[in-house]
Amino acid sequence: MTGVTGSLGAHVVANLVSQSSVHKVYCLVRAPSKASARSRVRDSLRERLAYHKLSLSARSKIVALPSSFGEANLGLGQSDYDEVSGSITHLIHLAWSVNFNKGLESFEGDCIAGAKNLMNLCLAAKRPEPASFNFCSSVSATAATPGNVVPEALPASLSYAQGMGYAQSKLVTEHLCDRASQQTGLRARVLRVGQIIGDTQHGVWNATEAIPLMLQTAKTIGALPELDETPYWLPVDTVAKACSEIACSGAESGVMNIVNDKNFHWTRDLLPLLRETGLQFETVPQQEWIRRLRASEADPVKNPPIKLVDFFASKYDNNKPRRSLAHATSRAQGFSPSLQNAGVIGSELVGKIVCQLDKRWSAQEVSEAEPAVIVLGGPCGSGKSTVARALSDALNLPMIEGDDMHSKVARQKMGSHIPLTDADRLSWLAHIRGAVMDRLRTTGAPAVLVTCSALRTMYRQELRALQELAGVRTVFIMLETDSREELKSRLTKRQDHYMAPGMVDAQVDLLEAAGDDEIDVVPVNSRQALDEVVGECQSIITAAIEV
Repeated sequence: MTGVTGSLGAHVVANLVSQSSVHKVYCLVRAPSKASARSRVRDSLRERLAYHKLSLSARSKIVALPSSFGEANLGLGQSDYDEVSGSITHLIHLAWSVNFNKGLESFEGDCIAGAKNLMNLCLAAKRPEPASFNFCSSVSATAATPGNVVPEALPASLSYAQGMGYAQSKLVTEHLCDRASQQTGLRARVLRVGQIIGDTQHGVWNATEAIPLMLQTAKTIGALPELDETPYWLPVDTVAKACSEIACSGAESGVMNIVNDKNFHWTRDLLPLLRETGLQFETVPQQEWIRRLRASEADPVKNPPIKLVDFFASKYDNNKPRRSLAHATSRAQGFSPSLQNAGVIGSELVGKIVCQLDKRWSAQEVSEAEPAVIVLGGPCGSGKSTVARALSDALNLPMIEGDDMHSKVARQKMGSHIPLTDADRLSWLAHIRGAVMDRLRTTGAPAVLVTCSALRTMYRQELRALQELAGVRTVFIMLETDSREELKSRLTKRQDHYMAPGMVDAQVDLLEAAGDDEIDVVPVNSRQALDEVVGECQSIITAAIEV
C-alpha cells in the first residue's frame, strides 16, 4: 500500500488488517527510517480514530517501510525489495501529490514515474502471475466529460480532465495502467474516486479541506451559501471498504468509478441537517456569501476559511448554473457490496461530522495545550514501571508509581492472590488523581507519567475525570501481550514486590479492550524489545505534548 498517511489510506489499512484472509500489509511511506515510517502510520491511524480498536494481531500485520517512489527500487534496500516482491499479491496505490497549483510536468518524477515503478514491483512478484495493481484515480480526471454521465472507461480524450496538473496526471496514469495491462498482462485496475467525507463511525474529516472550511464559515461569518448543487458524497470508510473489496477481488483490468449513485441537494437537504445539529447560520445567496467572506477577518489563524477565498470565488462569485455529473458504477458495485449498499448522507452522519469539526474549530481558538497525564497501563508484568522509568529519564517528566498509591490492605490482598474489588480500585484511582494534580502543580511539567493497570473502561473513566476537575488531558498507553505465561515469568523474576504471579490470570480476565469512543487509548506491543517499546511510547508522548 501507498498513501497510508492520508485519510483514505489509513482506513484501507485498518480494514485490511482486520480481515483473517490478510497475512501482511506492507506500507510504503515517505520517511527517513523504519521507526519514523512506523510512527507515521500509527499517527495517521490515530488521527482518524482507527487505531485504538485494532487488536494486537491486526497491528502486527502492518510492516512500514521508508520509500521513495521516484526511484526504480522505490527507495527500498535490496533485502526489503526482495521480501516485498516475494510476498506481494495485491498493490493499492493511493499516494499522490495533492497540489492544485502545479502543472502536469511537476507530477512526472515522483507520481507518474512512481506509479510505473510500483507496477514493476507487481510484475516482479515471485508468483505464477503478477500482483494486481490498483490505482486510486480521481473524478477530476474526467470532470470535463461531455454529457451527464461518466462511464467506467478511459475517456475518449485527454481534454476531458479538469484543467489542472493534478487531474491531468491522474488521467495520464490511467492510460499507463491500460498500457501496462495490454503489454504485460498485469491486472491493472483504475479506481476513480469521488468526493470523500468523514467516516460513518466517528465523522472525522480533515478540517483544512475545502468543504469543511466552507462549513466553518457558519462560525466565522455566521452564514452558509445557498447553492443549487447535488453532490454525490461517500464516507471515507465506505470508500476504503470498496477499494479493499475490489483490490482483493478477481476483477479484470479496467476502470471502476467509486462514486455514490445517490445524491442530495445542498440547500434543500444538507443545510436543514446542519441546523439540526445546532449549528447556527444565516443562508445567503452564493455571491453575498463570497462578499461576506472577503470582508471577514484577514488573519488565517483566526479565520481559516479566508485561505480559500479566491478558490471559493472562482466557483461561486457568479450566477452560472452548476453542472452535475453522475458516474456509472455498475461494474464497481458488482465487485463491492459496500459501494452497492452505500446510502445518502443523513442526520446521524452529519451530526458526527459537525461534532468532530467543532472540536477542531474550538481547538484552533486555544492558545496553549492543556497539561496531560500519560498512563502506562496493562496487566501486571506488562512492563509498566520499567518503561515509565525509562521514559521519565528520556523526556525529563515526573513519574508517579501507581502501586505506591495502593492502601496497605489492598497490597495485602494482592499479595495473598485476592483480587481487588471495584471499591478498592475506585479509592486507589482517586488517590492517583490527587497525586497527578499535585505533581503537575508543583513541577509545572507539561505532562506526568503514571503507572496504573487501567484494566476496565470504568477505571479509565475515573482518570478521565481529571479533564473536568483540573483541565488535564489523558493518554492511555496500554502495554499489550498475547502471552499470559510471559507475564507470569516476568513477575517471578521480581524481588520484594507484593504482586504475585498468580494475579496475572485475574488481571488479564478483567482487562477490557478500548471501546469505540476511547480514542485516548494507544495500544503498544510490550513483547517488543525494551528499547523498541520505549521508543514507540516516546513518540506517542512527544506527539501528545506537542498538541
